[in-house]
Amino acid sequence: MGLRAACHDHKFDPIRQSDYYRMQAHFAQTQPNDLVLASKPEQEAWKTQAEPVQQEMRRLQGQLRRAADGDKAKIEMQIEALDDKMPAPLASIYAVADEPQKASPIKILFHGDYLNPVATVGVRPLGIILPEGTPEAELTTPRPRLKLAEWMTEPTNPFDCPRDGESDLAVSLRPRHRLHAERLRPHGARAPLIRSCSIGSRPA
Repeated sequence: MGLRAACHDHKFDPIRQSDYYRMQAHFAQTQPNDLVLASKPEQEAWKTQAEPVQQEMRRLQGQLRRAADGDKAKIEMQIEALDDKMPAPLASIYAVADEPQKASPIKILFHGDYLNPVATVGVRPLGIILPEGTPEAELTTPRPRLKLAEWMTEPTNPFDCPRDGESDLAVSLRPRHRLHAERLRPHGARAPLIRSCSIGSRPA
């Protein structure tokens, strides 16, 4: 789902800036959780080779934070040289997992500027298609990405795709779709709401 409201509310767009960040909040718990394909002995050998290099890199990074401006370029070059000495990454499959205890605070950013946060938000789908006053969920709510996927694919979602054998016209004639189309249409617009679907048909 593409959202454009990261910087501010748009006059003719019903998706509020706050909803952009509430959608982002579904991923606040997401942490890397790669599945390593190497054997245990291979992992131990990699760790033995990498640890001394990583230890020296940490030492230099601490030194870099305290260094005078004139010395920083030299230390950065040393860190880059050490990075070249790291062993090749082990074969792995990129994956992620939800870790509630590591959830990152999600803040609305004034004009999209990360240096200017103005408010903290929780987890919630788009307000334009929810009952008025629907509360946010906590950032630590269990399995937020799964809940978002279930919400996007449930039959009551007004953005669902055509069912097998059903045309876009038939979808637009569903009572609930007409209701939400009226809510989503910019104020004063007369053109029909254009509806698209890219995830294929879903059985009835």
